[in-house]
Order: sequence, then C-alpha cells, then structure tokens
Amino acid sequence: MRDALIATALFAVAFGVFAITSTRFLELRDEGHILELSRGLVNGQIPHRDNSDVYGPGLYAVTAAALFVGDNRIMAVRYVLAAVRAGT
Repeated sequence: MRDALIATALFAVAFGVFAITSTRFLELRDEGHILELSRGLVNGQIPHRDNSDVYGPGLYAVTAAALFVGDNRIMAVRYVLAAVRAGT
C-alpha cells in the first residue's frame, strides 16, 4: 500500500511539472507532424494508408482522441503527453 501511495505521489508531481511546462515550451521536433496526421485521422484518413510515417498507429489514435475530446486544441494533446511522460 505504501509503495502505491509513493508511486501515485511521484506520478502526480511529475504530471504537474510536465503539465506546467507544456504551456510554456513548444515540442518542435515532431509536434506539428503528429498533430497534422492525427487531425487527418479525425477527418477519416487511415495512418500508413493515406500517409507514411515511422510512428505506430496507436500514437495517432490517442492523439486524435485527445483532439476530439479537447475540442481540437493542442493543450489536450500536451496534457496526454504529460501523463505519458509522467508514467514512464
């Protein structure tokens, strides 16, 4: 039980740090590319059929879901990314 509490606390702290910094910095390496292909998925395109990329289709599914739920706003994707980073 103690380990679970420690893990939860560490996750919460890491998520907080990543969430706060995600509003201040751009992820220039791949962010635009991933967002564009994810928006394509929202609009009915199929990853690796309608476009070519090195990432697996799961990335676009998660990002597209975040865009759909988050009213097509980049911050929704950044919060999902903060959660992934905090969990790894």
